[in-house]
Amino acid sequence: MTPLNLANLNLILSSPHAGSEIPNGIPDRTPGGCRHNSTNACTFHYNDTCADDVRCPVTTVQDFASYDPLAELLAKELYETYNVLPFVVVGNWNRKKIDFNREIVEATFQHPNAIKAYHGYHGYIERAVKKINKNFNGKGLLIDLHQHAQGRYTMVGMRLSGVQLNTNNLSCTSIERLIELSCPDNRSECIFGSKALGTFLESNGLGTAYPSLNNPKPENKTFYRGGYITNRYSSKINVIQTELSFVVRNEFEPKIESFVTKE
Repeated sequence: MTPLNLANLNLILSSPHAGSEIPNGIPDRTPGGCRHNSTNACTFHYNDTCADDVRCPVTTVQDFASYDPLAELLAKELYETYNVLPFVVVGNWNRKKIDFNREIVEATFQHPNAIKAYHGYHGYIERAVKKINKNFNGKGLLIDLHQHAQGRYTMVGMRLSGVQLNTNNLSCTSIERLIELSCPDNRSECIFGSKALGTFLESNGLGTAYPSLNNPKPENKTFYRGGYITNRYSSKINVIQTELSFVVRNEFEPKIESFVTKE
């Protein structure tokens, strides 16, 4: 985490699935929750044997094979090039133990040590949001960093589904404050126009991004609209969930530094 008193930029970098640490004494989430026949609902508790019901799965796959340094490298480049430092919060634990991008019960399976780590992660984001809202008059951005293995493209999640983008239904995004400030007369400019993050990614040689000026609609491709972090904080700050392509980051550019270094 970047110390709150040192960050001087209205940007938060969140990396909830970057970690590979396997802390002792924290049960795996791998067995899943328990779906009870009586209610057909899942509950999540670390010592539930689920003897009389059936397991319901949870996602425990890491975004990266081992620790992912992208957030730290981005912060380092911003500081060295522009002398600005964003707020950075990175999850060090493996997703088998905790998922910071889920609601607390499913994220921690109610284990006390996992709950403490969860509150540490989200408590930092909350404090960073409050500081940005105070120091920058509410103008700021939280980027939730992820990667995927669905194909050679980046997903820019703003609470708009693939279906919504394909049908030009652009209401209820997670960047409403940004739209009001930068694209008040044409909200599509901030979503897939000249001012869209996807357009900036493409123009800087980071491969195909959806949505963008050249690629506004994902069509039949898998598209993630954003998860828990996006939904939780979008009422307080602009939030974008970026799903970077695993193929791009590993096959074509073996050194991750090439994606953050200014040419």
